[in-house]
Amino acid sequence: MLRYGRGSPFMDIQLPCGGGLEVTLLPAPDREVLNAVHRRLVARENVTLTVLPDGQIENGATRGGLTMTLRPKVRVLVFGDGPEPRGFSALAQAAGLPVTLYAGAEETRDGIAGACAFSGKTWPDTAHVDHRTAVTLFFHDHERETALLTHALETPAFYIGAQGSLRARQLREAALSAAGVGDAGIARLVEPFGYVAHARSAQEMAAGVLAQVIDHARRV
Repeated sequence: MLRYGRGSPFMDIQLPCGGGLEVTLLPAPDREVLNAVHRRLVARENVTLTVLPDGQIENGATRGGLTMTLRPKVRVLVFGDGPEPRGFSALAQAAGLPVTLYAGAEETRDGIAGACAFSGKTWPDTAHVDHRTAVTLFFHDHERETALLTHALETPAFYIGAQGSLRARQLREAALSAAGVGDAGIARLVEPFGYVAHARSAQEMAAGVLAQVIDHARRV
């Protein structure tokens, strides 16, 4: 274990905050354990493992060692057309998140890696959801939301949100209720949508929603 910054025995780079950083090195990790961890992360599962004092790695939590939980990267599904979904998708990709944009307009998809043509109202077969997936809807035609949200609310997605005014939210909830979604399901919708209240531009909305998604992801 090496320490850099404050409290370090070495002449090294001083951290701007005046703190220190400890780095644990494992010179001979168990390859089979690491391969198993990798397979589970690829399968979008959380993995808990423990590094023992002798440097060995064990699956699960074990007393007397350093226990850590590794989580799959947060990914985002984006539905909608116009500058809002395009701007949010571009910002989320720039932040390093895997993003799949479903949009009907070519100008919305242009420049967004992995974007899919989508103009329907039912959930696309290629949109897979797990506990580390966020679902975001950016529609001005809110009639397209009901079937998509009904499906999303049946998944383990950690974040489900849709843009719209107070009146739009009220109509959305009424439509979901009429479609058979219970109060507990409707309560899963994130409100307000994004951390920037009354966003005045697509850029402000994108920044606020991305910050909210990242914040919510810390809890799962």
